[in-house]
Amino acid sequence: MQSLRQQIFRSMVAMTIICACLIVVAQVAFAYYAIIYRYMPKVAEMYGTAAIKYYQSPVLGHSFVDEMDYVTKLVNEFAEAPVITDAQGNILYAKNMNVMYVDLAFESRKIPVEVEKNKTIYIIPPDYSLNNYKYVKQVVYERTLACIGFGIIAVLLTSFLSNSLAKRIADPIQVLTANAPQMSTSDVQVSGLLHADAPDEVLKLATSLDQMRHEVRRQIELRRQMTADIAHELRTPMSVISAKIESLRDDVINPLPHHFQ
Repeated sequence: MQSLRQQIFRSMVAMTIICACLIVVAQVAFAYYAIIYRYMPKVAEMYGTAAIKYYQSPVLGHSFVDEMDYVTKLVNEFAEAPVITDAQGNILYAKNMNVMYVDLAFESRKIPVEVEKNKTIYIIPPDYSLNNYKYVKQVVYERTLACIGFGIIAVLLTSFLSNSLAKRIADPIQVLTANAPQMSTSDVQVSGLLHADAPDEVLKLATSLDQMRHEVRRQIELRRQMTADIAHELRTPMSVISAKIESLRDDVINPLPHHFQ
């Protein structure tokens, strides 16, 4: 069975840990969002621009692979090189692949680029793995470490604050619990035992308990007074009857018929 203080402490620490985990998950989700909607299109745009330039304004002595290698040096700062194929799926450029063909029908990441009239190539950016997007991976790594550090600090801070909050709430209730058995015999005001900074709800509860105790005592006193009044009202006629019975028994008075009416 847990005390109120333990329940508050554990609840707040659990909420802090959950929030820290949600922040980490949000960072990872943001990373994949950046990969899909920013870096993959950026990679395709850089290689597509270079491919169009190569086909429309070729440089003597430069092959298609040479042009793509130059772009790869720039792209390597934040991502791995893509795969470039022709319309039939034949590999035109692949930095880290030994295959010669890609089935474009099953490739959802392909981005078409029209380099010449009636000539289209397909750029297939690296997959969604963080290992293929160095900059995003580094950002996620740094932010995750920051979130972990923030989470540790937040847990420690929450532990301190929750303990203070739990103490502020639980201590007045413990005072009420400790003094509850003496409420019927003690004249001490329970509300007077609480600190002024106790929660308003607890102060109202203590005031209500004091009022209830006073009302119960008043009702008991009224009952005692009513019993005394009834006894007093009955005492006089009973005394008269008793006196007459004794007089009749001692022949002080003669019994007449009206004495028995």
